[in-house]
Amino acid sequence: MHVIASRSAHLSFVRSLGIGVSALALTSGVQGFAQTVTQPTAPTTNSQDGGISRSTDPVVSGAAAPDAQTGTPATGQDPVAAQTDAATGDEIVVTGIRASLANSQGIKRDADTVVDAITAEDIGALPDRSVTEALQRVPGVSISRFAAGNDSDHFSVEGSGIVIRGLNYVRSEFNGRDSFSVNGGRALNFQDVSPELLGSVEVYKNMTADQIEGGIAGTVVLNTRKPFDSKEPVVYVSADMNYGDFSKKGSPSISGLASKNFDTSIGRFGVLVGGSYSQLFSRADGLQVTNYQARFNGSQDINGDGVNETDTLAGLAPGQVAYAPVGAGVRTQEFNRERIGAAGALQFESNDKSLLATLQFVRSDARQTWGERTVETVSDGIDRATAPRPGTNYTFGDDGLFETGTISLDRGYVPAGGQQRGMVTQLSNRGVKTRAVTNDFGGNVKWQATEKLSFNFDGQYVKSTTKQTDLSVYGSTFSDVALDLTGNTPDISFLAPNGANSQAYFADPANSYYRAAMDHFEDNKGHEWAFKADATYDFGDDSFLKKAKVGARYADRDQTVRYSLYNWGVLSEVWDGSGPVTFADTNSNGYGLFSFDNVFRGDGPSGLGANYINGNPASSYDAITAQAQAVNAIWRNQKGANSGGWTPAAQRAGVVAGTSFLPSEVYTNSEETKAAYARLDFGTQGNDLFGGLKVSGNVGLRYIQTTDKANGFFTFPTRNQIIGSAASVATFCGQPAQTSPFCGLTSAQQQDVLTFSNGTAINQTTRNRFDHFLPSFNLKVGITPNLISRFAYSKAISRPGFEQLQSTTLIAPTSGLSVFQLEGGSRNSNPFLKPVEANQFDLTAEWYFAKVGSLTAAAFYKDLSNVIVANVAQTRSITNKGITQNVLFVAPQNADSHSNVKGFEVAYQQTYDFLPGLLSGLGVQANYTFVDPSNIPQGRGAQATSPTTTIDVSRLPLEGLSRHTINGTLFYEKGPLSLRAAYNWRSRYLLTIRDEIAPFLPIYASAFGQLDGTILYSVNDNFKIGFQGVNLLDSTTKTESVVNAEGLRAPRSYFKNDRRFSLTTRLKF
Repeated sequence: MHVIASRSAHLSFVRSLGIGVSALALTSGVQGFAQTVTQPTAPTTNSQDGGISRSTDPVVSGAAAPDAQTGTPATGQDPVAAQTDAATGDEIVVTGIRASLANSQGIKRDADTVVDAITAEDIGALPDRSVTEALQRVPGVSISRFAAGNDSDHFSVEGSGIVIRGLNYVRSEFNGRDSFSVNGGRALNFQDVSPELLGSVEVYKNMTADQIEGGIAGTVVLNTRKPFDSKEPVVYVSADMNYGDFSKKGSPSISGLASKNFDTSIGRFGVLVGGSYSQLFSRADGLQVTNYQARFNGSQDINGDGVNETDTLAGLAPGQVAYAPVGAGVRTQEFNRERIGAAGALQFESNDKSLLATLQFVRSDARQTWGERTVETVSDGIDRATAPRPGTNYTFGDDGLFETGTISLDRGYVPAGGQQRGMVTQLSNRGVKTRAVTNDFGGNVKWQATEKLSFNFDGQYVKSTTKQTDLSVYGSTFSDVALDLTGNTPDISFLAPNGANSQAYFADPANSYYRAAMDHFEDNKGHEWAFKADATYDFGDDSFLKKAKVGARYADRDQTVRYSLYNWGVLSEVWDGSGPVTFADTNSNGYGLFSFDNVFRGDGPSGLGANYINGNPASSYDAITAQAQAVNAIWRNQKGANSGGWTPAAQRAGVVAGTSFLPSEVYTNSEETKAAYARLDFGTQGNDLFGGLKVSGNVGLRYIQTTDKANGFFTFPTRNQIIGSAASVATFCGQPAQTSPFCGLTSAQQQDVLTFSNGTAINQTTRNRFDHFLPSFNLKVGITPNLISRFAYSKAISRPGFEQLQSTTLIAPTSGLSVFQLEGGSRNSNPFLKPVEANQFDLTAEWYFAKVGSLTAAAFYKDLSNVIVANVAQTRSITNKGITQNVLFVAPQNADSHSNVKGFEVAYQQTYDFLPGLLSGLGVQANYTFVDPSNIPQGRGAQATSPTTTIDVSRLPLEGLSRHTINGTLFYEKGPLSLRAAYNWRSRYLLTIRDEIAPFLPIYASAFGQLDGTILYSVNDNFKIGFQGVNLLDSTTKTESVVNAEGLRAPRSYFKNDRRFSLTTRLKF
């Protein structure tokens, strides 16, 4: 397959202009005309036709693309896309980076609506170890570097969820069929998918009537390869050795694919099998600043509630307010990620090419184990009690933010086994093991019944499971913290509170004690059956009406989520018995000194080390659980503690037999969707109807009926949630330094709360039905042979995630408040949520001036309604056991107002073939996206651990939205050598409106950029060897806390992770 280009015509044209090469290099317009304008007809996939793709062969062809309905060469072309100049002359075989960019350009140009794409060479040539990282190269797409939006303490080395044009309403498909990970949401975890098995990835940013509904932000379509993609037999093998320079570990990756077609007397058969295995060891370190508090010297109303508070921070003038943290933290995470993928396909085509049948299978099996150790100040209950270490003072900047100081705390008493001075400092050892598996089976039959009438039948079954074990064991000690925030990263030192040598103090097992343990489990499963039928009538090339298409789809999805609460319990403490159980009180085989070596690549605390329980708690769950319970037994039996202790999740009273889940921790959702659509395609050949312009497009209407059913429990709090394991209220409230607001209630109020809190769980089932009519209109105008303008309109919906629709309500005491309050949390769910709706518009200008040369711009506008607002608070009176309590219910709700997101994208790519000599191998790919949201509603905001400044969250932007995103790629491809450097940058964005960690402040992620690179050398036509690098600039990921009503931001976290390097080999024959 070849691209036909006229070198001689090209050179003659350049000479006739009398313009030098340097001038050509300065003007993109001249560059465009100086290059061959022959355009490849789209070698694209058609994801909406049940997964039967057009060719994804990385060699671009000037021949007609296969027709979407038959898989055979088309006899009629899109009248706009067909506007290409005939080219004659020498043949040029386009391969490698140029081939992938040409294929992607063809997909975009010939699409029925607004689309961007990455083809297989793009994914293979970039050092991207997941689809998530590959998608960040697409205009308008951004990825997060955190494990979850509301968990700013845990880093994600390979990136996590994506947003498109500032929104997270993203759908995912495998081969044009719905696909998902059963984590409570609706889309795939893209980081779990093996990119080695994919032929292309397409991002649809607007809709046509035949597309499956659900992606307001966009629909990401992952297309695997199929036998008929290549006429010749294909065998492909790649092998990599990966190395992380922070983890100091290497790991392998290997993938392979084999495909062959067979001609028989009844038709052509094709078979394809592929598989991949990838392992990655990595490390991420974090430096953190803990819990900013408003500080002053005197008495004033700091939060506007009409009540004066008192503080005595020396050095501040009357009325002056400053912001100081109560401590700091250091954490190190080590990851072991394994990803196993498999794909298979069978195809049959009849001799007369009227029948095309395809069977496909895709499996994604992602496993990750990570372990984490931390040294961090425990922020609860100390608030403004901290002060500079005696003989020192804090310093503050002009903005009132803390800059330097040594933070200490005079506890006023010496607890048994404790220290008078110093903050409680947590020494946590946490382990998490996760496995997510998705199996996707699909079948498709295309039948060309007559010359003009064709049918398409498609069926699918997808099954997904997710399991997770999460166990933390918390040790504690006491320390002061010396903190300097004036540099690029925090300078943190944990100091012995008694003036002793700090390194020796923390290394002594008698100075640290076992404090608590916490476990958590997930065991989720889901499946979906889906069937689709389409009929298409072809009016012929000479008609203004090109095709009429009608179809229907039925899908039935069921999902069961088992999600235990984070089950915390005490192991030993300073406030009961004769003191806590220190590490020195237990067998030395069960714990050890962990040294934080090379923390933050040497920019963290030096010589830091402390004692922790040995091993990864999740990997050795049974053994470490038994060890933790033995510690608790020592505290009660030998130390004389009257309190209870931690009970592992599976041993809690009332769990479902054989599981780790209470009935209230299990919820089910089912969803049935019925859809029907009609679509009409039209187009001209440049007649007088539109002034000679060549026009094509489609108009359609889709109807969807959605029926949701959710089952779960309404659960009242338990006595243990109110007073822990204490035998009585008097024992609980009599503990030294007890700060629970429950103890501030009267005796009668306390008894009412305990009566109300009997742990009853009431089953509840909810049902909802929604009907939607979704019109769409797409118009493409060929202004010149290579200049296209596109207008797209559609109405779209995005259904709430299943985790938002669960019918589960949990009442519990609110943590972190100075007054007692019961809160009805729904795990951020509301089974009565309606789908988000949007009227969305796109207007584009697209100039295709070379086979790998384009300059495109797209303006977009989305008018949103029914936007889901998290953390909406409403107080209700709830009665249980004859006792009525006011409960603050916090759950998501649909907003009444309209919101909008608008912006634009600009993208440019070009190969500089016209440059002389070696310079002709240069090429550039770049894009910029601007997003501007308006009137985005927000829910309840930050809630501090003591009275502090109230933060008006309505002034905060949309979570996950960066106003600016930039991608730049410089590549060189000449002869056997291929080089590529890719840089991605996104501006600051709101990570979460409410952090999981006290004082629950809004958290911003700072602007971040990362450089990746690839070097490949083709030894011969079949064998390549190369080197890949990720995070070459050793970028630092930073977050900030919002600390006051004016939006003042203070440093929160700094993360460093590996520079990752891979030696790669690729063999194809």
